[in-house]
Amino acid sequence: MEWSNDLILEFLELYEGEPAIWNPKDPKHKNRNLVHDSWKRIESNLSVKCSVADLKKKKETLMATYRKLLMLNK
Repeated sequence: MEWSNDLILEFLELYEGEPAIWNPKDPKHKNRNLVHDSWKRIESNLSVKCSVADLKKKKETLMATYRKLLMLNK
C-alpha cells in the first residue's frame, strides 16, 4: 500500500490520540487488550482499509526514519 503524506498525517493524528499505545505512564499501557483495542480504533478510523499489522509496521518505519534523522542532527 502506498502511504501519501496526508494519510501518514492522518495516521499520526489517530496514533497520538491513543496514549495507551505510546505513553508508558498511561495506566492502560501495560494492558495488552486495551492497547490492542487502541490499534483497532486506529484501524477503523483510518480513511483507508489497513490491518493492525500494517499500521504497526508503518509506525516502526516512521520511527526508524525519525531515529536516523535524529542521529544526523547531533
